[in-house]
Amino acid sequence: MKLDLEKAGEWGFAADGILNSNFQCLCHVIISQLPKLLHLTCLIYIPSLEFLGVTKCESMEELIGEEDSKGVILDDLPNLRSISEQALPFPSLTEIAVYNCPKLRKLPLDSNSATNSLKKIKGESSWWEELQWKDETLKSTFTPYFDS
Repeated sequence: MKLDLEKAGEWGFAADGILNSNFQCLCHVIISQLPKLLHLTCLIYIPSLEFLGVTKCESMEELIGEEDSKGVILDDLPNLRSISEQALPFPSLTEIAVYNCPKLRKLPLDSNSATNSLKKIKGESSWWEELQWKDETLKSTFTPYFDS
């Protein structure tokens, strides 16, 4: 099942629609051009989420990822500061793409995150160089996956 949310206008988007619906089979979510959306904590209620794409949500500051996601694309989120406060295991994650998210300085990854499934981390070279890592070992673990 796929959910595509785009251009909600000045009225915004009510996440309670997701919480009150049966989205047990939802696996693909694309959210675009919702300028007042601040976070996506409702994603924790979507247990089968495999792909998440979020773009052009100017006010978004935080994204709470689902650890079973296979792909995450974040684009043109100028105020995004956090995907998750804690490192997430992401056992199925194969790709992360981050573009035009200048305030995002940390990825929710640690030594147990997606090391068996991750194939690619995409983004601008300048963004990658400015990422903050818990330690250099962690950075060297994920650097081979990076592709600009």
